Amino acid sequence: MTKMSINDILDLIEKLKDKINKYRNDFSANEFLVRYSLIDPFLRALGWDTEDPDQVRPEYSTGAGRPDYALFLKGKESPIAFVGAKKLGKFEDLDQYLTYCLKENVKFFIATEGDHWELYDVFKQEKIKNKRVVEWNISKGEPSEILFKSLLIANSESFGKIPRGFVVTSNYEQSMTERPNYEIPPSNPENIQTEKENVSKRKASKPLSITINGETIQISKQKEILVQTAEWLIRKGVLTNSTTPIGEGNKRWLINSTPVHKDGSNFVAKEKLSNGLYIETKNPLSQTEKEARYLLKHFGYNENLISVKYNE
Repeated sequence: MTKMSINDILDLIEKLKDKINKYRNDFSANEFLVRYSLIDPFLRALGWDTEDPDQVRPEYSTGAGRPDYALFLKGKESPIAFVGAKKLGKFEDLDQYLTYCLKENVKFFIATEGDHWELYDVFKQEKIKNKRVVEWNISKGEPSEILFKSLLIANSESFGKIPRGFVVTSNYEQSMTERPNYEIPPSNPENIQTEKENVSKRKASKPLSITINGETIQISKQKEILVQTAEWLIRKGVLTNSTTPIGEGNKRWLINSTPVHKDGSNFVAKEKLSNGLYIETKNPLSQTEKEARYLLKHFGYNENLISVKYNE
């Protein structure tokens, strides 16, 4: 099976969005069509060869019933996860799949109707609704957010493992309304004056250090706030070629594998990161910290993990 690039996967997500909107009535009436047109392509994009029985087995037999799919990691005899598929708009009987997993000692199950996806940790000692690890909605979510979340079910030894500091909400509506915006948000009108005062102070001072989740790094330039935040995310293993590019608006990339923006223009002030990626550091002074916080939020971390110390 041909490995898909990050851009290929993002393109696929956009195509799935269009397909869901175009054929919504058909998907709502036909589970097999959902599996063939929505679920199988997405699983393949995440590294699961749906034609290889060593990786994916449909209608897997258990002592309690037949999950729609069983997913196997390389060299493993037991599934890492069961997948339950339904018609678009219809949702799984979670208790039924919990029974399947417990019967076969399978740690994870994935519930999907082609658009909305949920990953559950069966062995988590919680009520079933609190066993949910992560969820996303293809037709409503941002492609880069969907990609990042869906990496938790990619065909790898890291299946289901949440990166340290990753923020997961237990309520779907909340997770959709509080998801990362992927645009640097403007200042709250009520706080414009405060922000102006803060910027004025910073223009007259230099940053001395940046602290991220208790880790302090000495810096001397404003752009290092952004660069060191990116390097911290690299050390956490979440900022990689497979999770970029990361965009800003319709024209700019903040981080890309090459120092070129969406509109074809070159980065104005490029910095090469330790893993070979490029970050654009040409930003208004007032935006530098915002963009650093945006990066944390983009990867599921609390934006308040960061603080910057300036000289007086």
